[in-house]
Amino acid sequence: MTNETEPLVAVDSSSPPGSDNLFLVGVAVEVSDSVKFREWYTEFISQFASQHGLELPYPVVKSKTIVDQLASFEISSGIQELAEGVVRNPHIDRINVSIGWYADEVDLEYSGETVNGISFVSGQLASYFEIVTLWRYHRSHEYDIPVRALVDEAQGRITKAWKYVGNEFSVDMVPHGDLTYPSISTADILGYYLGRIMPRDDPFIEYDKPARTWLLKNRNQDTEPYVTVDLVNERYTDHIVPDLPYTISSEVHYPHPVIFIHDTVLSGSDEQILPQTDIHALARKWAAEQEGCVVGFHSDRVPKIVADGDLVVYTEGTGESKAKTVQALHPTKDLRVMDSTEMADRVLDR
Repeated sequence: MTNETEPLVAVDSSSPPGSDNLFLVGVAVEVSDSVKFREWYTEFISQFASQHGLELPYPVVKSKTIVDQLASFEISSGIQELAEGVVRNPHIDRINVSIGWYADEVDLEYSGETVNGISFVSGQLASYFEIVTLWRYHRSHEYDIPVRALVDEAQGRITKAWKYVGNEFSVDMVPHGDLTYPSISTADILGYYLGRIMPRDDPFIEYDKPARTWLLKNRNQDTEPYVTVDLVNERYTDHIVPDLPYTISSEVHYPHPVIFIHDTVLSGSDEQILPQTDIHALARKWAAEQEGCVVGFHSDRVPKIVADGDLVVYTEGTGESKAKTVQALHPTKDLRVMDSTEMADRVLDR
């Protein structure tokens, strides 16, 4: 477990909804004290949820939570209120925004293909724009840069940007990161909201101005965190276009302990339901308190991930057989197995 009071940078990215010409917004939020940041965030989100009638078993939200749970006539004002709230957290030191697009055709040397800019952004860049944002954050500052980076799980192929941040940071990639860690949640909310307020009739190269204006106006006026907005496009081709056929092995960077959720009831077409349940929320709460993460249980992936202190939680109706087998196959690891009811009781201290 890491020292919770250490400074860190948290990163997430989003693709604004309803845009005909695709662009991306990545946000890096530098936090001076994780404990105080989380306390402030939790109090604000709890108040927000109470005012809007939201029942949150774990008060960490992402933008989609609000879109899904608020009445349609409240979504616009709710997202605005949420963004204006989280950006005022007094324990934010810096906010870096990267706005990304690609106008030219892209030569993918590893495959020999040439694709248009929009296809490259939607098919590749969007999957690892968090990494690009982290790279631009580091390049924008020369001193007092945190060593630890919390990144909402990125995928895709290896780029120079990824190799750069891998050498500069201790990177934790967090599945469901924007629903687990308040700092990543803050990056997600700000990225989503900034994407919504970009003027659709203006060229992308002008998007730094409204983003910077909004952040300077709405940031905490007592602490005045440093704000930078960067434009990322074809001028950074050498760092953002993959130059190798290999993919990012995100599981190598999962923070431990890892809580594996083993479920066979809501599998297949219903697998997206599980992250919306209270059990998954309580697992994320437990993981965050231990500086870990929550992932789905897939027996073929466990050997690549498992470490001492990890936990397999099996849901009602799933049974413990496979989890116990995996546990027995790793006798040198302290891998625990627990049913979801026991896990919930522990988290809720019942």
